[in-house]
Amino acid sequence: MPVNNGASSLDEYCANLVTEMWSSIRTDLEANLTNFINGIPGVIELPVDDTLISQLATSKWRMTSKDKMILESKDDMKKRRLKSPNRADAYVLTFGEYLMEPDEHIMTPAIGSVTIKQI
Repeated sequence: MPVNNGASSLDEYCANLVTEMWSSIRTDLEANLTNFINGIPGVIELPVDDTLISQLATSKWRMTSKDKMILESKDDMKKRRLKSPNRADAYVLTFGEYLMEPDEHIMTPAIGSVTIKQI
């Protein structure tokens, strides 16, 4: 499934889709820490990869003028002398969750053809 990182987010707190996906990973990692403290298994498991962990930990967030959270841009990361977080981006694209618009049409089988039923 193609993902347009700059696409609008359905999450009212996120400025765009990539922020929404990174936010879902952040939420899971925060839950992991809480679970660890309470002796409960984590909700996700990171591979033993110092580069990935570092990239996930160094990305910053800010609030937009519309009070939405947005992930730091790659240009801003370069200004801080950081490399592009390619491994973290790949991890987030693989495991990050985001909301999807419900389908407007449902295809239902019919005898001899397919009928499209509008909802």
